Amino acid sequence: MLWAAQELHARGWGQMYDGPVEGWRGWAYVALCVLVIDVLHDAWFYWTHRLLHWRPLMRRVHYMHHQSSVPSAYTGYSFHWAEAALVFANEVLVTFLFPVHAGLHRAYHLFATVIHNGGHCGYELAPFIPTLVGTLLLLAGRGRRHPGLNTVLHHDLHHRFPRGHFSLYFTHWDRWMGTMHRDYDAMADAVHRRGGDGAGAAAAGAAAAGGGASPSGSGTGEPAAPAAPRGASRGRGRGAAESRSGQEPRRSASRPRAASPARGGKSTSAGAAPRRSARLQGGGAATPAP
Repeated sequence: MLWAAQELHARGWGQMYDGPVEGWRGWAYVALCVLVIDVLHDAWFYWTHRLLHWRPLMRRVHYMHHQSSVPSAYTGYSFHWAEAALVFANEVLVTFLFPVHAGLHRAYHLFATVIHNGGHCGYELAPFIPTLVGTLLLLAGRGRRHPGLNTVLHHDLHHRFPRGHFSLYFTHWDRWMGTMHRDYDAMADAVHRRGGDGAGAAAAGAAAAGGGASPSGSGTGEPAAPAAPRGASRGRGRGAAESRSGQEPRRSASRPRAASPARGGKSTSAGAAPRRSARLQGGGAATPAP
């Protein structure tokens, strides 16, 4: 997409411009462009990412990226070519919205490669998010984690529980649209206080939530869970038991056996609870089974 934008610019299409940036007004405009691109890129990513979780696209396109239930830096660019064309189309579209320096356009979207890899690395990088808006919020908060900024943990939870957490840089779209994990803020604060393993925190949070990781908008507010094709989520380790539909682990209700009369007219205690065994499902969440 970056190459396509440069080719269109060479043919005179779009509003990219070349030349030196001069004076404080020129640099102030460059900074304003970065702020606007940050906000637009995040909005585009949220809605295209959520579109990819629509059942037909999930089954044929996005399932490839979600084969990694415990992501690593290599997961960042492990996806279908159609997904790449959709998600990164904003790199071309933005050049038609307002004038942007060609050098800034190249630098911004090349640096976005680092951001995508870092967001999947499994180690918490917060509170620093390498965007201009994020840096300003970080400075305003004097190093404290800002609830409006994204974290590695935020996206780790999306790979474990695909019903929520679709945003890239910021969290406002997830909060506004009811796709935020209900325990995310408490988990992110705990990770930030001690620093460390975002993937481990996601697993611990899943276990603490009892396997339920529904977004804050419970019930009708949750987006529909897409289904992946047969065999798409097969894997080893913690991701092996993840459901093929991409849904969160479900709790199975165990029904106590009805009391049966014993010899001599005696009956077993009606209040006796049956034994339950727990098995790991969905990356560490214990699910009771009869």
